[in-house]
Amino acid sequence: MNQEFRIDFPATGQQYFLNCWSVSGLESCVTVRTGESRFAFDIGHATRSSINCDRVFITHGHVDHCGALAKHVSQRDMRAMTPATYYCPLDIQQTLKNICQSYAAMAESLEKPTIASPKILSVKVGEDFPVSPNRTMRPFRTTHRVPSNGYLIYKQEKSLLPQFQNLTGYEIGALVAAGTEVHEKHSVPEMAYTGDTTFDCFLDPANADILQARILITEATYIDDRQSPAKAKKRGHTRLMDIARMRNCFAT
Repeated sequence: MNQEFRIDFPATGQQYFLNCWSVSGLESCVTVRTGESRFAFDIGHATRSSINCDRVFITHGHVDHCGALAKHVSQRDMRAMTPATYYCPLDIQQTLKNICQSYAAMAESLEKPTIASPKILSVKVGEDFPVSPNRTMRPFRTTHRVPSNGYLIYKQEKSLLPQFQNLTGYEIGALVAAGTEVHEKHSVPEMAYTGDTTFDCFLDPANADILQARILITEATYIDDRQSPAKAKKRGHTRLMDIARMRNCFAT
């Protein structure tokens, strides 16, 4: 799919616009935009919507998930856009930098050094990274054939304190004017992206929050039962049948 679709959450008034581009084994790139935030998950293909994303989360080093990194850097540069920030597992950080430097050398683009030195940050599972004024990203462990991360975005929201929930808007306004704090802040698992992984990542207690995310984006490389569970697991992938069989794991 190379067009956006919308997901609405009427209870919160939140809208999300997703573009999911994935051809198994060839290229994957998923973008999510909501409000002023635009995120890209994996960059195996520099889709039009991904060019507008200034935060790109790379799950692992297979070419179908990171092969268009240099193109993404170059396309934003050509459009005079602010350089994006790229996040990846530590194991591939230097290799990705080397690839971009090689492209820069071939292009002799010394007058535009962005492609030679993009901002590529290595991330550690469990650490929080600010990605917008009210959102943080936390990498989580996934299970693939090579070192890999998934990414969970938390949104900082506020809700009315219980003791004020039965008051009228006028009464609450008066309290606010008097300097009373009427809200409590909390962090909500908002969107999660696994990239390539076996189903094991959903069973890891450390990853419990991804099952509570408002939007969960995961793979299903094998869509029928012709591929054995053992072979799918050996190759580091999930079958659609696994998701159906374990559907009770997911929040409703």
